[in-house]
Amino acid sequence: MTKMNKLKAALLAASSMLVTSTASAQVVDAWTSGNIGIVSENTGEMSLGVETPAVIDGATIASGTRNSVGASAVGASGSVSLNAVSTFDSEITGTVGDIDIAADNSATGAVTNIGAVTNSEITAGIQNSISRSAVGSSASTSVNILADAGALSSATYTVGTVTLASDNAGVVTAGVELGSEGVTTAAPTITAGNNNSISATAVGSSASMSIATAVIGGADQTAAITVGNVDIGSTNASTGEVVLGSVDDATAAGGIFGASVGGGVGNSISATAIGSSASFNYSNTLAIGSASSVETTDVVGTVTLASTNGAAVLNSTNIGSEGSTADAASITGATNSSVGVAGIGASVSLSYGSNDLTAGTGATVNDVTVGVSDLAATNNGAVTVASSIYSPTITAGYGNSVSMAAVGASASQTFNNFAR
Repeated sequence: MTKMNKLKAALLAASSMLVTSTASAQVVDAWTSGNIGIVSENTGEMSLGVETPAVIDGATIASGTRNSVGASAVGASGSVSLNAVSTFDSEITGTVGDIDIAADNSATGAVTNIGAVTNSEITAGIQNSISRSAVGSSASTSVNILADAGALSSATYTVGTVTLASDNAGVVTAGVELGSEGVTTAAPTITAGNNNSISATAVGSSASMSIATAVIGGADQTAAITVGNVDIGSTNASTGEVVLGSVDDATAAGGIFGASVGGGVGNSISATAIGSSASFNYSNTLAIGSASSVETTDVVGTVTLASTNGAAVLNSTNIGSEGSTADAASITGATNSSVGVAGIGASVSLSYGSNDLTAGTGATVNDVTVGVSDLAATNNGAVTVASSIYSPTITAGYGNSVSMAAVGASASQTFNNFAR
């Protein structure tokens, strides 16, 4: 382990909390936690792959849910993760008080990640990822329930109010490429699955919350998550310049080479540079295909999102390369999937998504209740996307895209419901 990795490991260990309950054989598991408060501060430089680029090569995710392969350089990070996994005739009940997380990366906390992702693929599964990222500051929390196999299983989480604050003032640099120019075997590929991703990102400040419910096996399953009001704020100062580009020179053109999405729903391959981001994401997936009872009942209170960026943002990632069809991006037979490059000053996003893959079998109840939402994005920094798209193809599917975008400030709220 290098000195850099030791620093990163020590930082994350001091600023994260993970609670996982797993029940696998006719058990009742109940627990209660009081309020949770986390403060993370960084003033030192954080780097990965600077002397010798650190490559992710040959990574494969062949099945499963919420698996990840990643290489990240992070200044300050605070996180809370609450997970429940019910796999056989079990009942899990978790109760958590208020969650309050603050992450602060100073102007002296420059963050750098250099390297490529090559010969990597996701062939199945749900919410899996392969990624490289450089992040100045991050405050996040997640609540996840997975019901898989067994009968008469249930999992329930109740969480109080959630407050997340992330502030960055350090320069963030990512010299990251997906694939290798002219090398078809190195291309990033997603062939199936739902909401999977292969990505390169450079982010000044990020604050996010995710809620995910997945019922993918067994019979007579129930899952429920209740969360109080949510307040998420992210700020990237004028000194927090964000750069994403080539492995050799992050200010020069890099690329996504030979990207292929061959099936599935909501999959993505992307390279994104963001000044400040605040997001809330809810998703559920029902995938039992037998004559079973499936019930999800989730409730979320008021959600407030605020994001402010004051720094320059530069993304120099191409999709494909000039004159090469082998390096071009392609999407075939997928739904709501994408290959994209973006530079964004300030972003807030609120999304609710439901994938019902039960094919009309059994009895399905899928209730989601949400409160009032308040979104605000403010950008004061220059945003530059110095990129090109070469010879992309979309040959089948629905709602797919290959895109490039430069955005000053973005606020979005989406609701997606997919059933088959």
